[in-house]
Amino acid sequence: VAVASEYSNLPGYSAWLRNNPEPVCSQGALQPEYDDWLRRHGEWVKRRGSFFQRHQRPKPAPDAEPEHSPPDPLQEDAAAPFPRAVLPLELQRWVEAVAVFNQVPPTMPATFALMAAMTAVIDKNVQIRPGWVEPCVGQLLLIASPSERKSPVFGAAFAPIYDWGRREKKRAANEAANIQREIGELTVDASGTAISIKSGSGEAKRLADLKAKLTTVRTPRRRIADDITPEEFTNLMSENDGIMCLVSDEADVFQNFGGRYSHGEARLGPLLKGWDGKQPLMRDRVGGAGGKQRVNIMVDSPRAGIAVAGQYMILDVLKKNPVYRDKGMLARILYVVLPERSAARHL
Repeated sequence: VAVASEYSNLPGYSAWLRNNPEPVCSQGALQPEYDDWLRRHGEWVKRRGSFFQRHQRPKPAPDAEPEHSPPDPLQEDAAAPFPRAVLPLELQRWVEAVAVFNQVPPTMPATFALMAAMTAVIDKNVQIRPGWVEPCVGQLLLIASPSERKSPVFGAAFAPIYDWGRREKKRAANEAANIQREIGELTVDASGTAISIKSGSGEAKRLADLKAKLTTVRTPRRRIADDITPEEFTNLMSENDGIMCLVSDEADVFQNFGGRYSHGEARLGPLLKGWDGKQPLMRDRVGGAGGKQRVNIMVDSPRAGIAVAGQYMILDVLKKNPVYRDKGMLARILYVVLPERSAARHL
């Protein structure tokens, strides 16, 4: 008999419990005493019979097989579908058009579009409620079978990001070229002969200003990196306001952070600390040349996005490296797994 508040109303139960403090076990160790007590209070039991019917255990037959309830049916598709309706209307139209053109599930272009949008707004914050602010950082991994046209769809989604990177590279090159041209006009004449500039003259001051301006030309800004080591990833973060995204349509880039170039020692610090940007990322190294090539990097608010597509085998790679699990890396990633294609494409 289980000790429950319902039993407190049973006549004589308290006295019986004091004399029999051990509950009745499944083997019926106190079954005779219990049966005697039940006979003496039969009328009360009839009035509350349904309660005892629910709680009284029948004696199992000798050598009887234990009774089990049927198992719950397995869910063939336990994952939630991609909520395409939450995308802006223009993005929904793009997703549908790319999906039809490439004959892929709409989930694929929708995921890649979300990845590309994340790299564009990763420097922003969103306020969930007063006092709760989160950075717009996403770490996503899309898994699909080989030959599922991941690369063409991936390239279409990230085309604006790639174009922005090309424009940045051209901008930096043009700024440096313009300054170099002005320096050349001051120091070389039309015939190619060097012009003598007197110290303290206006030309000398302008030349010094141009050389100083040349050093201030900002290097091309970056938001994305592909085949990169953890150390260089940190360097790029420090040069780009603490922001960098690991973007690739080949998921083997994870092996770079898992120890491919560091004798098997995983270095996940940039990705882990870049998840929420709450803790600074610091790296100090003595370097070579007798300690003259010191490396001192500090990123106050690191933000590391992940936008990677790969095949099913990358899941085995991640699982077999215990550091990814023990460090909590696997729990941070949003996985989008596409089912294998069951129908042929139309040519």
